[in-house]
Amino acid sequence: MPALIANFTDARADELKRFLAAPERPEGTMDYFTLTGFLFAVGYSPEVILPSDWLPVVFDNQDPNYRSERELQEIVGALLSLYNYIAQEASEDKVHLPPGCHIHDDPVANFDPAPLSRWAAGFDFGRLWLEDSWKACLPDEMEEELNTCVLILSFFADRQFAEEFFEEARHDGVSTLEDKSFEEFVARILRLLPAAMENYAAMGLSLFQSLMKLGLYEKAFMDDEPEPGRNDPCPCGSGRKFKRCCMV
Repeated sequence: MPALIANFTDARADELKRFLAAPERPEGTMDYFTLTGFLFAVGYSPEVILPSDWLPVVFDNQDPNYRSERELQEIVGALLSLYNYIAQEASEDKVHLPPGCHIHDDPVANFDPAPLSRWAAGFDFGRLWLEDSWKACLPDEMEEELNTCVLILSFFADRQFAEEFFEEARHDGVSTLEDKSFEEFVARILRLLPAAMENYAAMGLSLFQSLMKLGLYEKAFMDDEPEPGRNDPCPCGSGRKFKRCCMV
């Protein structure tokens, strides 16, 4: 991977939005907001997820159809920059939604096709993709907290699910919902979103650090494997030669 990846900016966000939405992209390519939710799940997984694993998923494991070597380098650089931006936020105590993912004043307006809904859908896809990683190391005492965070973070992905959950909770006699409308419940979930993001990130980082202390990820950070040769396939999974991709 590049020794130095440029900071993520609004300009890079716009670049990714245009590229991902272009008709040349394969069917199943994530849009920008779905991508940011997906990378939130990837960035705070307790397991080491390499770019070579998650980059192909962005394009539904199909050829992104880059027009040139330069475009490949620019887009892969922007994707890695976005990943770093998301993954580094927890260490700076400022976990929040990415640039451009604004929240509508009317809470119910944040369901599909709103940016928050697409973010939530991307997160939900990512956490399901990485479900086995969490199950393998999650202590029993953290399970309830994780499930609560997942519910809040994926809530806006599907309005039908949200409405069914609300009705089931009322039917089960949740006292705090007895005199509440669906709109009031949605507003409450929205208020809980920032804390849920912070807690989810903190749990993922905590488990990752615990596994690091046990030496379970030592191999991932060792220099046993030499850097790819100039003409070898790039480890980012782009299908291009290393010298034409992340070596630059």
